[in-house]
Amino acid sequence: MATKNQQFRRARPVNLNLFRFHFPLSAVTSITHRLTGGLLFLGVWLLLYLLHLALQDDASAQLSAILASIWGKGALMLLGACAIFHLLAGIKHLLMDLHIGESLQVAQGLSCSTWLITVLLTAFLIAALWR
Repeated sequence: MATKNQQFRRARPVNLNLFRFHFPLSAVTSITHRLTGGLLFLGVWLLLYLLHLALQDDASAQLSAILASIWGKGALMLLGACAIFHLLAGIKHLLMDLHIGESLQVAQGLSCSTWLITVLLTAFLIAALWR
C-alpha cells in the first residue's frame, strides 16, 4: 500500500510549462501590476540620478544629452507607462477591496479598462516626449 507522500509524488506534473496556461485578463493585470511596481522601484534610482544631475550647475549639458538621447526618452517613456499602469491597476485593486467589481464580468471589464486607458495615456506620453 502506497503512502500519502508516494501518491502525491505520482500525481504531480513532471514538466510544468507556464507558457501553456491561459490566464484570465484580471490575473495578467494583477501580475503586471506587481511587475510595474518592481520596475518603478528600480526606476526611482534613475530618476534620483537625473535629479542629482539637475541640481549640479556644471552637469546641465550632461543631463540635456541624456534626456535628448533615444535611451533617455525610452527610459522615461517606460517609467511613465509603468507609473500610469501601476496607478490604474492600484485603483482597480482598491475598488475590489471595497467589494466593487468582484464578479467575473465586472473584474474583466475593469481589467480591460485598465489596459485601454493605459495605452491611451501612454500614447499621449509618447507624443509629448518625442516632439
